[in-house]
Amino acid sequence: MTDYLHALPSGYRIEEYELVRVLGSGGFGITYLGYDHHLDKAVAVKEYLPNDLAVRGDNQSVLPKSTEDTPDYEWGLTRFLSEAQTLARFDHRHIIKVHRFFRAHGTGYIVMEYAEGETLSDLLQRKGTLTEAELKQLLFPILDGLEVVHGADFLHRDIKPKNIVIRDDGSPVLIDFGSARQAVAGKSRSVTAIVTPGYAPIEQYSAKGHQGIWTDIYGLGAVCYRCLTGEPPDDATERLREDPLIPATQRCKGKAGKAFLEAIDRALRVDEGERPESVAEWREMLSNKIAAPAYRRIEETEKLADQSSLSAAEWQEILLAGANRLIKERRKKGTAKSTTQPSSSPSQGRRDGPLSKLMLAGLVGALVGGAAYWRFAEVRQAAAIRTPVELKTAAISGRELKALAEQAAMVGEMVSIPGGTFSMGDLSGEGITSEKPVHAVTIRPFKLGKYEVTFEQWDACVADGGCNGYSPHDGVYFGESGRGNRPVLRVSWNEVQSFIDWLNNKTSGNFRLPTEAEWEYAARAGSTTKYSWGDDIGSNRANCHNDYCGESWEFTAPVGSFPANAWGLHDMYGNVGELVQDCWKNSYEGAPTDGSAWMSGDCYLRVVRGNHWYSSPRYLRSAYRTSVDRTDRFDGVGFRLAQDE
Repeated sequence: MTDYLHALPSGYRIEEYELVRVLGSGGFGITYLGYDHHLDKAVAVKEYLPNDLAVRGDNQSVLPKSTEDTPDYEWGLTRFLSEAQTLARFDHRHIIKVHRFFRAHGTGYIVMEYAEGETLSDLLQRKGTLTEAELKQLLFPILDGLEVVHGADFLHRDIKPKNIVIRDDGSPVLIDFGSARQAVAGKSRSVTAIVTPGYAPIEQYSAKGHQGIWTDIYGLGAVCYRCLTGEPPDDATERLREDPLIPATQRCKGKAGKAFLEAIDRALRVDEGERPESVAEWREMLSNKIAAPAYRRIEETEKLADQSSLSAAEWQEILLAGANRLIKERRKKGTAKSTTQPSSSPSQGRRDGPLSKLMLAGLVGALVGGAAYWRFAEVRQAAAIRTPVELKTAAISGRELKALAEQAAMVGEMVSIPGGTFSMGDLSGEGITSEKPVHAVTIRPFKLGKYEVTFEQWDACVADGGCNGYSPHDGVYFGESGRGNRPVLRVSWNEVQSFIDWLNNKTSGNFRLPTEAEWEYAARAGSTTKYSWGDDIGSNRANCHNDYCGESWEFTAPVGSFPANAWGLHDMYGNVGELVQDCWKNSYEGAPTDGSAWMSGDCYLRVVRGNHWYSSPRYLRSAYRTSVDRTDRFDGVGFRLAQDE
């Protein structure tokens, strides 16, 4: 390893890890191939060693170059280890797995999975370019993994061919999340070292750049451009005035699908506001599922009016209602930001604020005091309105459209769940027979309610003449907060079907109950532990028996009172047990492996997952399952909605 300046020597031992050779190095650290003597397997070991701030000292230790550099060095080291802790929560096949992290020799080390194979950079060196089909085989699995990472408000920030490894079995994995880069960039004088020319968007060239999910999407778009054209895009600093980049739609015309190339060009927009805001949105564009442009300007309001029975003023009124509903909901949950306060969260990097009609677009608009972008699809969903083409075909009146807008609150917020394969059942070894055998299940992408369905939503169904007129009596005084935002309970499986029928008639949304496999997959959110956050129930993470879970609500809590899991879902454990579609069976022998509902067995009994507010932690585990008669009502049983993508 003498070819690498400051690298530790081959055979050097750090605890149980013997270093074999250097896998790679950069401005902020060195990654080694290591051998784990305890587990008898190869691992990758990353050492924190920022060149601008630290040197290798005596006894192979690492220390700051000067007392002046010490605060930045220590701050970066703390972030290096804390972000490793975040990465360790992810258990996704296409994201490098972190096994362990620790301090030693004055610095920090992260022990990770060693992904045997070649980098995409090496593959492209051999082949030159990839076909659309070959690229998609690598791209879409990486998107699935990255979506999980973004769901935990974490960014990669250095996506490039060198950081994608193709395992020997052909599966891709995203490596090198560069915790030190993210930490030191805002503190040290070295900024240019955190970017890779051609793959980094313009906002990464400044420590104060407006970075978010769209930053990683730019990197992936650049990777796609390199794979198809044989060359990386022009450096972002060269694209600010007269952009020399030839769009993929021109360079690769006839070599790949038009929608696929347009999606790549969209990801490579210099202006971050014109890029997709989420992996889910970009995936739809790549798959040609978005027929209309993702963003619209204020002048296009008149075009919307021309294609429907509504005037421009009516369109503005409806869209404004939807946008401001989103703002109100975010403020209520404490997530809205002021127009002057930037957010470090990748999911909230664009700022929210009150919208006026004149500042409204189908996008939806600009903020008072600063520009911002909203996805048209998000606002349209909040306002429960349809596309112009659908309006033209259905000839929906302004009055009917306003009725749909009012019904948006009845649907609630839906979260896109990525597809993937997971191990379902008793992974901890302490479950009961009905949780066994553990079996692999493949799940297709779907949507799941961010929260459990509330009394308010159910009451709207009853007020509209649905749900067979049944209004569940809660039997408990909820205090000043009332029952409206609490999960509905004392509704049977059969009565839940009547709510879903009513909702589908009103919205054509094809809502349903999740299958049991979908529920466990979503609850785990990539984890293999008892709960999505680990094996300890902890304090104030779920609403369960007050002897175990911290603050006591004495009954149910308002939805969203506890932290979301890595995929943005609240209250998957406790509060109320959730009905799913499946019939009951006493074990998983013969269970479906494709994520579908198990509709054989005792269909008078229906499966309940997640358990309720008075359960002990053992009965809140991801794998725990029980059943109720489909006609019975219980204080601890409710539901949440699912929807096909």
